[in-house]
Amino acid sequence: RILMEPIGARKQDDILILDLRAEKFFNLGGVRRVGLFFDVYNITNSKAQQNITWNSGGSFERPTSIVPPTIARFGMKFDW
Repeated sequence: RILMEPIGARKQDDILILDLRAEKFFNLGGVRRVGLFFDVYNITNSKAQQNITWNSGGSFERPTSIVPPTIARFGMKFDW
């Protein structure tokens, strides 16, 4: 194996992801309470490449994984 470039010559781009969570609690008396929440992951819908193949050949710089799309999640939790 012969290196054609110095080690560290290539870097992946920075990955910027914006996530958001909104949550509201309601007291049920005493220490019991119910919480409603709403999560949104990857709000900007970044399609950044997380891993890239650096081996030479036909797969050079081919992405092996990409950031998942925007996902929203609703939920409820109960604390006692």
